[in-house]
Amino acid sequence: MLQYASARDPLAVTLVQEAAEAAVAIVNRLTHAGASAISLVGGLAQPLMPWLPPRIRDLITEPQSDALDGSILMARRAFFRLDSVRLRAG
Repeated sequence: MLQYASARDPLAVTLVQEAAEAAVAIVNRLTHAGASAISLVGGLAQPLMPWLPPRIRDLITEPQSDALDGSILMARRAFFRLDSVRLRAG
């Protein structure tokens, strides 16, 4: 799809612009929520960058690790939160 958008196919351009607008909305929400770093991950992350406004591109940072590491970190945090709730509940 991105190759067709680069060739200025109207449908492909519309689809990529919609994807970029969705990414902008997410980045805006994250910054308003106080996110200290925002990274795009996945196969479309890099190809989508040129379609983002410069202000948004300036907010994007390189990931510190991959998505699997992030998933493990989130699972650990959730586990320890649940574990501490169980300990307090006795």
